[in-house]
Amino acid sequence: MRFRFNKPVGAIIKSSGVNSRTLAFAAKQACELMHEFVPFDTGKLASSAITEGDKGRVTYTAPYARFCYYGESKNFCREKHPKAGAFWDRLMMQVHGRELHSRVNNFIKNRA
Repeated sequence: MRFRFNKPVGAIIKSSGVNSRTLAFAAKQACELMHEFVPFDTGKLASSAITEGDKGRVTYTAPYARFCYYGESKNFCREKHPKAGAFWDRLMMQVHGRELHSRVNNFIKNRA
């Protein structure tokens, strides 16, 4: 299947309101909403989050982040974050996906 656009892809993206500022905002909001799903014992993992705004990405830099994210270390301390678990971005989207979408949509509308 092939798609044809009436405008260049760059023009479509630009007119949608998605730019580096929007990606930075979305990453920051996602990081904030994900916090309750990130395993939390000492707080080192949760505080290691870095938002890469120009890419719209949140990266956890703690040395053991990968093991926690993929559930290889299933001994999550849920005393402080009862909703913590592996694949915390997916958990966040199940619970707060609409809220994240709404926040980003409002940001785009207010920036226009």
